[in-house]
Formats: sequence, structure tokens, C-alpha cells
Amino acid sequence: MKLYYSIDKEQSEKFIDLFLLGTLYALKNKVISIDEAEGFIFTPKVSKLLSQNNFTNGLSNLIIDGCELEDYESLLPDKLDDRIDELIVNVINMIRKQPEFGRLINKNISIHTSEASGSNHYPK
Repeated sequence: MKLYYSIDKEQSEKFIDLFLLGTLYALKNKVISIDEAEGFIFTPKVSKLLSQNNFTNGLSNLIIDGCELEDYESLLPDKLDDRIDELIVNVINMIRKQPEFGRLINKNISIHTSEASGSNHYPK
């Protein structure tokens, strides 16, 4: 089964910010590991993709900062929680700068079973 969530570009940056906030909050509360956070979002590939598609530098940089959490975990473990707190403050500040959309979010959510979709491509 695959879940597809598509959203308009003008609303997507706030959506990603909210996803980052949830990921960082889960890390802070040790609900997920840094390895799992990297699996979901904190990869250079995601940062590069956002940069190539004209997302703000702040968002791309925040992804890169998240990639560095593994270094904090192994080299500066006593500073890891403080670094996660800094990133949470940064993403909250980014969200505050985003426009309010209310219920006018233009999105499409669909779930496809592997038998029904027949491919790994996004639905149209």
C-alpha cells in the first residue's frame, strides 16, 4: 500500500515545515531515532530537491542541519538536546512567517494498494 499526498507549491513549504516540526518533536521526546528521522526527511537529497525547486534557503538549510544531528549524537551527545531545541525554534519561526491558509488547502490524498496501482508512479 502507498499513501500519496500532493499539495500546491504555495502551501507546500508550510506543510514541510509542519512535518519537520513533528519530526523534531518526536526526536526530542525519543519517539523516533535520528536514523529514522534521516529516513523520513533529513537527507542531503531532500535538501537539494527543495533547493532545485525554489524553496527557501532556510528550509533547505534546516534539512541539512537535521542531517548533522547524527554527528551531534556521536561526537557531542551532551549538546544533542540543545541542538534539537534550536532547530525546533528555527522551524517555529519559519512557520510564523508563512501565510495562514485556513481550510483552503488545495491537496489530494489517495491510498493505493500495490495490486491496484501496478507501478511506483504517483497517481494523476
